[in-house]
Amino acid sequence: MKKIKKLLLIFSVLTCMFALTSCGDSNNEKTSYSYSESELVTSVSQDIAAIKEFTDQQIDGIIQDCGSFESKKVLKSAMESWKTAKKDAGSIVEVYKDDAGAMQYKLTTKDDDVIIKVKIKCEKRDVVTNYTFGIVNDNLDVKEITYEAQFTMGETLMKAALNTLMGISTVLLVLAFLSIVISLFKYINRAQNKAAEQKNGLDKTVVQITEKEETAETEDNTELIAVITAAIASMEQTSTDGFVVRSIRKVPNSKWKKA
Repeated sequence: MKKIKKLLLIFSVLTCMFALTSCGDSNNEKTSYSYSESELVTSVSQDIAAIKEFTDQQIDGIIQDCGSFESKKVLKSAMESWKTAKKDAGSIVEVYKDDAGAMQYKLTTKDDDVIIKVKIKCEKRDVVTNYTFGIVNDNLDVKEITYEAQFTMGETLMKAALNTLMGISTVLLVLAFLSIVISLFKYINRAQNKAAEQKNGLDKTVVQITEKEETAETEDNTELIAVITAAIASMEQTSTDGFVVRSIRKVPNSKWKKA
């Protein structure tokens, strides 16, 4: 917690110091304001020294404490950038220095901002950090801090090749899946055709049964007509050629009882 407060204090001091540094040993005439290069470099050096002591838990704590506060947006972004770079590079060992023992850096200007670039030696690989300073609310302040792990050309190419291979593999897997799905369509069509054939067969069976019943009913009526015709002819003592039975209708039993 003390180290977290220390870093927050450093950022506060930076803000106050830059607000007071309106005129100094300005070494660059490309900006619309004057700044002290030595003070900017010293502040960056102190900031890197403070971050060097932070553990992963403390970094997560700073990010959590910053939350969504606009005033801590730069600090939160810086800690998130350092957390990502630290996964690839490891902890800070030291900053690269010149023959005089001073921190090596490169100062440039862009769009009225002053950018200080520092190369840091870490456990696994080097990290390059960029501190961007500019006018914020009429004061010179830190606008952005980034950390980027440095990879060799071979590592970069290998990473690109792996990403390409992963992309191609994903495409091939999707195509294979689509091919399997499309190949299953023929079984779906077969099942549908089979179901349709079964339905048609069932309909034909029903039709045949109905026709047989109608045929049997017709045959039964023919026999009944012949018997009734013969009975009437016998009662009338005449030939069956003199009349024709056209229909047979069932009479309720109640009418027979009344007869």
